[in-house]
Amino acid sequence: MKQTTAIAITAITFFLFGRLSTKHTEEVIYTKAKPVSGSVQVSLPTKEIQPIEPILPYKYVFIGNTKTEVVDTAKIISDYIAERRYSVTLFDNLHGKLEITPTIQYNQLSAVPYTFTPIEKTVFRKQRWTLFSTLSYNSFNIAGVGGGVVYKNLGIHYKCLWHMRLHQAGHEVGVVVNY
Repeated sequence: MKQTTAIAITAITFFLFGRLSTKHTEEVIYTKAKPVSGSVQVSLPTKEIQPIEPILPYKYVFIGNTKTEVVDTAKIISDYIAERRYSVTLFDNLHGKLEITPTIQYNQLSAVPYTFTPIEKTVFRKQRWTLFSTLSYNSFNIAGVGGGVVYKNLGIHYKCLWHMRLHQAGHEVGVVVNY
């Protein structure tokens, strides 16, 4: 009876120490993933407004001795046919980075290529010291209770053995390797 009580107390003690000793340390690493590129199909404009009094470029022409203001048609045409490319970063945060490079020519949006670089979050958990408890019984009528400690991936354990038929006690010491 004495040994059964000692075995039960040993098992409960190692179990509680094992539960209390499991403290995880975490390391969070953010890494850039493979960029995704593509182009958005541009449809017709959803709304078009014609101004009542447009602002037009003017130039001054001298006719005789009078200074006359005329619309600069060449400037309007050069502005109309010019191709303009923009580079805009829509967001750059923990989710990733989205860049668009729209192109405008002939007063129309002609292309909207984009590049999205996602950021992946990886959490590494490390647990250096681990206490554990163990209970066992085998076909030779030997019961055991014990516990041990593991540091990183290498540890030792102790087990108190009891032969049920012969009523003899024994001890076991071993090495634990976690992969």
